[in-house]
Amino acid sequence: MGGPSSLPAVQAINGWNNVYQVRVGQPLGLMYGYTVLGVYKNAADLAKYPVANAAVGDLILKDTNGDGKLNLDDRAVLGHGLPDFTYGFSNTFSYKNFDLNILMQGVQGVSIINGNNRQTLTGNNNQNSLAIYYKNYFDPATPDRDVTYASPVSTAAINNGNSLTSLSVENGSYLRVRNITLGYRLGTAALSNIFIKSARIYVTAQNPILITKYTGYNPEANISGSNPITPGVDQGTYPAARTFTAGINFGF
Repeated sequence: MGGPSSLPAVQAINGWNNVYQVRVGQPLGLMYGYTVLGVYKNAADLAKYPVANAAVGDLILKDTNGDGKLNLDDRAVLGHGLPDFTYGFSNTFSYKNFDLNILMQGVQGVSIINGNNRQTLTGNNNQNSLAIYYKNYFDPATPDRDVTYASPVSTAAINNGNSLTSLSVENGSYLRVRNITLGYRLGTAALSNIFIKSARIYVTAQNPILITKYTGYNPEANISGSNPITPGVDQGTYPAARTFTAGINFGF
């Protein structure tokens, strides 16, 4: 048929360009970026991972095609924003006068871009950085320490926050308990002397439990809405509210 074999996603993700691409024979929602192998700590690292203009304190990015240069051709698939499957469970359990209703829902096999880390895990963007950065960045005073992040004085273009790396792609699988309601129906003997025919006391918890490895606030975040081409981007999304209520139902 002719034509290109890949197209960048129409939508740029808040400064990240061409993170998503539509490629022939590949699923939608693939995230493309640079794989971080570590941090250049010394001359030996520079020799082991030779890339033009690299310096001690920079992130070591995988030179996928081995040409000694870093460009768009070196990007690889870092994750997939559409889940392998979704699942849920809902049931009501009853015992004597008690009833318990539970609703759970989750997704498995999905990646999420933690956009909150884009400029909070570097020290050169004139913005606040997360505490984890200050505990794990390269410091020439302690060059042998195991670290994850580049030096705050690194001038590498990758540190401007505009290129997606594997440091910002996380496991977005989760299981969320969306609702738990526990109720108790008063016996007819307790109501025999009043005009109320039935009464049920209950307590409800909304979003009480979330099980996930994602370090952001909400693994369900997606600034692109339901767009299947650019799914799974968290850019400052609020966490799901956790609420607790109690009440009583009367029947007359």
